[in-house]
Amino acid sequence: MSKSRVVVNTISQIASRVLVILVSLITTSFLTRFFGAKGYGDYVFISSSILVLLALTDLGTTTIAVRESSVEKEKAAKIFGNVLGLRLLLSLTLLVFFNLLVPFLPQFVGLRQAAFVASFVLPILVLRTMSQAVLQTFLRLDIASLSEILASLLFLGFLILFFLVGKTISLTTLMLFWSISALLSGIAGLFLSVKYL
Repeated sequence: MSKSRVVVNTISQIASRVLVILVSLITTSFLTRFFGAKGYGDYVFISSSILVLLALTDLGTTTIAVRESSVEKEKAAKIFGNVLGLRLLLSLTLLVFFNLLVPFLPQFVGLRQAAFVASFVLPILVLRTMSQAVLQTFLRLDIASLSEILASLLFLGFLILFFLVGKTISLTTLMLFWSISALLSGIAGLFLSVKYL
């Protein structure tokens, strides 16, 4: 790996983290204005529940795929295809399990519809994280950062649009925005990463 690639990857990672943090701070200010402390807490609770499930779909498989593909790049397509298939299967299983469990959990009273909509972001996030892993394997962390930045900016864009129009947003609509932002950034990530396979 050339020194210039190391520098580009390092700078892009620092820049993307700073940008995502700034966008997240602005997003948080909009969310607390729209929903207040309780509504924002509900949003964090649902999104955190989904992100815990996302972690359960991985179980270290993505890290192993990156390591193996880095050693044998000609097998990268097969390795990532297998891991993606496994993770998608796990995500769909957890999605069904989550939606069967939510009606019986008192923590989700009043949040069930929003949780149902949010659950569909799970397989989408799997696609996005896998595309980022492919780009990581081929040392294109600068490109991998773009899908995460895009998701943050799209989500903030939806909020600003509704704020300017002066319309109220329900928690369910907010989760729909989250899902759409993840979907669009996931498609962008796949488009950017597929040529490397």
